[in-house]
Amino acid sequence: MKLEISLNELHNKIRVEELWFWGKIIGTDSDYFISLGINFKNHYEFPEKTFYYASSTDYNFNALPDTLRQHIPDMKKHSFAMLKGDPKIILENYEEAVDPEAEAKEKEAQNDENKEKKEEDLLLLDESVDQEVKPVEKRLNFTELSKLSFLVKTIDYDTNIFPKGAFRLLPIHEIRKNDTFKGLKPEELVDIKNYHCFRPISTQRRKEIMESDDAIFRFDFLDSVDEDPVNGCWSLQLDSTKEIVNS
Repeated sequence: MKLEISLNELHNKIRVEELWFWGKIIGTDSDYFISLGINFKNHYEFPEKTFYYASSTDYNFNALPDTLRQHIPDMKKHSFAMLKGDPKIILENYEEAVDPEAEAKEKEAQNDENKEKKEEDLLLLDESVDQEVKPVEKRLNFTELSKLSFLVKTIDYDTNIFPKGAFRLLPIHEIRKNDTFKGLKPEELVDIKNYHCFRPISTQRRKEIMESDDAIFRFDFLDSVDEDPVNGCWSLQLDSTKEIVNS
């Protein structure tokens, strides 16, 4: 009940066309609940996806931060350790660290500035020269929240799938749910080729399909699950009703 209330509060607070409950990630001390906001309109060829997280201690949803390239080595280092459930935990502290290249550039710019001040009575400054010096970019701490963001987005990229025909492409190259879709036929349920990844296109073949004139008449314009580079990583099983597939 707390989760449902908090999701309704989030939906009222943010502007998204749809809000999905994405899942739960278990921690050693407390757990995380993840939701996914979707905006289809005004997004070319793939909708905007925004993730939100809440702790089982307070059920207050906040947006997950962006994943940063600078944190990739940290993620590899801490990928096998379990989450504790506290987003504020600092796994790698870079508070005093700076980018050496940026620091060197700033020192060089400062020296040039001092030199210019000494010669300002003799020289005219060229107005076309950009004199703004960019501040030193500090490396951000790698926290458990940063790790959570990596985990959620990686899992979603690899496992968020849908049955063929559930989405369609409009002539303006925006994706929408297919309101006429009523599900796959019984003989199609366990065929891996009838499932696609709900993510931006990553293969050249699908990009060509997306750009073709007949893409709006097809339902296979996104990456197909059977094209996953890891063979045998997917298994489809019917439940006892023979109408629901577990992957």
